[in-house]
Amino acid sequence: MSVPNFRSIESETQSDINSTLNRAVSTTQESFEKLQEVVLLKVVDFRTNSKSVSELDYEKIKQHRMKYYKAKALHLSEDQELKNSHLLDSRSTILALEVNGEVRVSLRVTPRPFELENFDSHNPNLNSELFLDLQNYAELGRLVSDPSLDQVTAALLTRYILCLTGLKSFQEWGYEGFVAICRPFRLSYFKKFGLKEHFTVYSEQRKLIYHFLSASKSQILDQTSQLQMNESYLIKRLKQSFGDSRK
Repeated sequence: MSVPNFRSIESETQSDINSTLNRAVSTTQESFEKLQEVVLLKVVDFRTNSKSVSELDYEKIKQHRMKYYKAKALHLSEDQELKNSHLLDSRSTILALEVNGEVRVSLRVTPRPFELENFDSHNPNLNSELFLDLQNYAELGRLVSDPSLDQVTAALLTRYILCLTGLKSFQEWGYEGFVAICRPFRLSYFKKFGLKEHFTVYSEQRKLIYHFLSASKSQILDQTSQLQMNESYLIKRLKQSFGDSRK
């Protein structure tokens, strides 16, 4: 794996990007319109005016995260980790998918400076030159799924929240691409979304290995426009697991 060279990415014409964007938007919107039968999207955006943020929605997201931390990632429930996470939340956008009034999957979108810019790693690939090329990118972080979900349902909901994040990030928020660091078990989710793996990063504090990934807007859109969303299958699984909330 190599260090990404963002300047070497072949530029596309604006018409090509617009065409791909239209396909991706159409695929995601049509699919999510069907999914809204059982799933509700919540967006908590701290970037502009924190007074407009729903404290109730944010509190539900924090409870959802803590449920995951206690089951799957105890290190993230430590006081310093929670403090750092709150500081990042306070200038980020958080998306969440609710089923039956409970958050089942959530994701944070953070503009620069990224969390990984202050990551406690000595990897020389994480340097100022790399981040100069990422000024208009956003960092995807805190991808959390309800630990009570079965693996297939969690994967499908994760696919949806990533696609919805891409839709809003490119169409409404003006980002030009994404970066992310993730643990090995999350790699497949991000790769199916279009992110490319470049190198690994070791956290001295957490004693864990992470993978660094990135992709431009055009790379993400090209991938998401081709995804099979399987909304009917997901609706069926959610109704079987949580009942039909519309009855």
